[in-house]
Amino acid sequence: MVFKIFSLDASPGIYDIFFIEYTNGQGMIVQNSSDRLSNAFYGLSRKLEGANVKMLIKGCSLGYYMIPRLQYSIKAVELKLGKRVDAQTTTVCIFDAEFDVNKIVKVSDIENYYKEWIESIKGMSY
Repeated sequence: MVFKIFSLDASPGIYDIFFIEYTNGQGMIVQNSSDRLSNAFYGLSRKLEGANVKMLIKGCSLGYYMIPRLQYSIKAVELKLGKRVDAQTTTVCIFDAEFDVNKIVKVSDIENYYKEWIESIKGMSY
């Protein structure tokens, strides 16, 4: 499996657009794009879910999420319910291998966990 990420240079008043492409050994090519790398990645993941392809990478693993401040990078943070993100929070590349296939979930599950995490830290001090 090969991933390609590239963006178009933005001129003043024009957005950067990120393109992400998945290619496998059987010739399958799936592409997605967005003005946010996180949206491009999660959109690609949804398309691959529809084709019954599971990517065994941290970006598709429950508990990791490309939080808004990382939306223009290929990094995700490990989210733990009831614990805010801080300097000690584990940060991974979304393309790092995930060896536990049971952690690979649908994008909707990842987004639901993120919402649950947000609720779990409401009212907590920084």
